[in-house]
Amino acid sequence: MGRVSGEGRVPWDVRAKLEDRTGVLSAALDRWDSRAAGLPDAEARRAATTAVNQIDMMLAELYRVRARLINECRISDDAMLASPHGGDR
Repeated sequence: MGRVSGEGRVPWDVRAKLEDRTGVLSAALDRWDSRAAGLPDAEARRAATTAVNQIDMMLAELYRVRARLINECRISDDAMLASPHGGDR
């Protein structure tokens, strides 16, 4: 997910990864919303496809972040339970 920083951890760069996609998504949805109802509009249809693709890529990135966070929580919990003070939080 990026370069390693302090203590060997990789920084969270979610904003950078989602920000550009959010901008593309917003523009694509604006184009879709500006279509004339009931009339064929190939450009608007391509914009809708772009929006769906951006949403899919954003969801994939969010699931990667979720998986990483769950993994880091488990590692932290295991380390805490293995410490001399056990589960004292």
